[in-house]
Amino acid sequence: MILYVGNYISKHGTTPTFNEFLSDKLGETYKVYKSSDQKNKYLRMIAMCWSVFKYSHKVKVVMVDSFSTQAFWFAFGVALMCRINRIPYVPIIRGGMFEERLKRNPRLSRWILKNSAANLSPSHFMEDILKSKGYSVTYIPNYLDVKNYEFFKRDKFELKLLWVRSLHEVYNPVLAVDILHTLKQKHPNVSLCMIGPDKDGSKKQIEDQAIKLGVQDAITLTGKLNKDEWRMESKNYDIFINTTNVDNQPLTVIEAMALGLPVISTAIGGNKYFIREGENGFLVPVGDRDAFVEKIEYIINNQEKVKTICQTARHDAEQFEWDKVKPLYDSLFAGIMKK
Repeated sequence: MILYVGNYISKHGTTPTFNEFLSDKLGETYKVYKSSDQKNKYLRMIAMCWSVFKYSHKVKVVMVDSFSTQAFWFAFGVALMCRINRIPYVPIIRGGMFEERLKRNPRLSRWILKNSAANLSPSHFMEDILKSKGYSVTYIPNYLDVKNYEFFKRDKFELKLLWVRSLHEVYNPVLAVDILHTLKQKHPNVSLCMIGPDKDGSKKQIEDQAIKLGVQDAITLTGKLNKDEWRMESKNYDIFINTTNVDNQPLTVIEAMALGLPVISTAIGGNKYFIREGENGFLVPVGDRDAFVEKIEYIINNQEKVKTICQTARHDAEQFEWDKVKPLYDSLFAGIMKK
């Protein structure tokens, strides 16, 4: 009944994208076809477009992950095929820089978003942007199986920092090294663990910066870990930092909250909509090393207050459980199929 078009390329060694989990979850209720697992991006686009024709007589709606960079053209190609085959389609706006894409390609963006059966946003951040441009949009957040995330109650928060994301310049991982170096001037025992695969050569930049600043012995780079592995590893650390320059609604932040880690994040994208300063986490300006250091030291010096913040964050993360999100998808599909 549903064709879900996105990147299914984790079998090639990449980190699974959210669509892989979501399509499986939807498959518990609906018949879901998936496309594509081609590693080459050009072959992947061809496979995505072909899948619309292949399943045109079987599906009632096509969901297509829509990003702001090169993958934007995947969404355009799929939308075009859907129009040709008269199948309703739903773009899921995932790119944190999608507003920039609206500016760069206004006519194509308008064509995709105006001809869709619905436009889905996983964050209030992107929902507000789309509405301000005159587009209709439905908010459905990313879900999280919070029951699989043990809330680890820490007796004491120490200077053990955790960073989880793909190593890519857009997430500004080198800033984490600078934060570590600044803290080390006053706190020699500080440590940093960075979990995630290298996407663009950022690993070497991290290693070079660590050597330059003399903090290489205080950093652990694990590479790619699956969710079970990084959940277990998180118990060895006490503070989660999200240094990104661009974001929509990062699942890793919600995961960290569910695990009982106090979160410090840049106030960008969906983060500033979800994180409430001093209530369920902490926000800092983009690229501001000293602001990160200040918040980290606040956590160390206000242990009891931070324990309450972590409890609040866990409660907020529980709002993303599937039993709360699924009815939103049911309503979306029911509305489309009535038309």
